[in-house]
Amino acid sequence: MVSTTAQSRIDFVQSTIHDFSDRSLIDKTRIEISRRQIHKLYWFHLKSNRSIKISKLSNVYTSIDRDLNQKTVEYMISVSANVLNFDVQKGFDYLLKKSALAWEEKVWRDFPIEIKSIDFTDQLALNFARYHLHIMVPKHDGRMSIAAKGLSGEGYKGHTAWDTDIFMLPYFTMTYPEIARKLLTYRYLGLSGAHKKAALNHYQGAQYPWESAWPSNGEVAPVWGAADIVTGKPTKIWLGFIEQHISSDVAFGVKQYIDATSDLRFAKFEGYEMIFDTAKFWVSRLEYNAVKDRYEINNVVGPDEYKEHVNNNAFTNYSAAWNISTAIKVYEKIKQQDSKSFDRLNKKLGLDKTYRQWKEKLPKLYLPKANKDKILPQDDSYLSKKFWI
Repeated sequence: MVSTTAQSRIDFVQSTIHDFSDRSLIDKTRIEISRRQIHKLYWFHLKSNRSIKISKLSNVYTSIDRDLNQKTVEYMISVSANVLNFDVQKGFDYLLKKSALAWEEKVWRDFPIEIKSIDFTDQLALNFARYHLHIMVPKHDGRMSIAAKGLSGEGYKGHTAWDTDIFMLPYFTMTYPEIARKLLTYRYLGLSGAHKKAALNHYQGAQYPWESAWPSNGEVAPVWGAADIVTGKPTKIWLGFIEQHISSDVAFGVKQYIDATSDLRFAKFEGYEMIFDTAKFWVSRLEYNAVKDRYEINNVVGPDEYKEHVNNNAFTNYSAAWNISTAIKVYEKIKQQDSKSFDRLNKKLGLDKTYRQWKEKLPKLYLPKANKDKILPQDDSYLSKKFWI
């Protein structure tokens, strides 16, 4: 099947073959197309106590693949067919052994983690989690990242969310830093898209999108979602507008990677810039409350993604404070120790001016505190909500 995406104009060549152990048994075949699906139907008669083995082999090539000598559809069709024919000749068992060997050499052997338990599913669950992390990370290309649903479904249309930076990136940072750097390169390439979103909302710096696809696109979350079950009207997806902790999540992933790997080249030419640019966003996002003489972050939704239009979400405020504080420390460090990098980034981002704003506003940024019951309110209205028992 040859297709071209409607907006980005990316060409796809997808090839599949069904290999039967005995093709003489097949009476007829037919292709059928339904919504989002293409079927190949086969009719055959199988006598009692007889068996037939069916292997399904597929490959996908696109015009943005970097390992293709040519980008034309005709060339991709040729490559796809040649590879598929080679795989058929080798057979399923050969491909299975080759895959198992690759997993052993590239994953299981590197960092073996064993759980001693009477229940074998404990180890199975851990292996399954690692399997999914590796199977869905595009380690070959820094222009892409982990999709929110991985390879398990079509949800979120393959877009990348903040879950990657907070939950999945740390695994790769601590075990496969070369893969982690690819994921962070995706975020660096996404600075232009983050600038677009910040400017659209009348902020400065880098406001990373809640959903991102091609890194330079910026926010790609749809405005409207499914119909409300009560009103029947489309639900506005506010997360793409007011879930804003993503910027500090990206900075957290960057800082953790630098601390864990001491990758100074990445820090100088990509990492520090992301830390500064996200902190620049936050200082422009803060709202001054003259009555209480403090800066606040109002009208947001926190990481639970349910309580919309709240003020001073604790996670958001604390992560913003951490982001700004980290930027201040990095600014002072490289200004003293790496004047060349400092001068380049200062010229690009106007750091001297922004640094003064960081120092002025950070001490007055409101950080919610735990009450007498040692409960840290999720936001200003959290403890006033109705109890549901």
